[in-house]
Amino acid sequence: MSFYNVTKDTQFEEIFKGGVEAELHGTRIYMTLYLLAKEQGLDDVAATFHEIAVQEAEHAGFYALCNGEQKPDFWAVAKQIQQLEEQAGDRLDERADALRSAGLTNAADHMNFIAKQEINHGKLLKSLFEKYGK
Repeated sequence: MSFYNVTKDTQFEEIFKGGVEAELHGTRIYMTLYLLAKEQGLDDVAATFHEIAVQEAEHAGFYALCNGEQKPDFWAVAKQIQQLEEQAGDRLDERADALRSAGLTNAADHMNFIAKQEINHGKLLKSLFEKYGK
């Protein structure tokens, strides 16, 4: 059974919209706590916050799926995102340069790391398309 669109145009739609926002907010909070704990060398605490953040993100996805917020053809959505992921690297590197110019070297270094991850996301998606002939 698919959960796609099951709450759309029902009495649950607004509740699930709120669920998406609440869970995304929770994701942001827990991921921030993860980074703070990691900075303080509390790896076990960081791992717990990270696990909770991932679960919160999954919850948001469930609510969004139930409300039909994404097209069911995930390949089409992934293709749109793939190009954005690869292009994000340049924009984030520019932001890193601005941070570095402002003397925020550590933040700039991490922004460069994020830029590389974004580019890699695009490459990972592209490899899926090649593997599955999409």
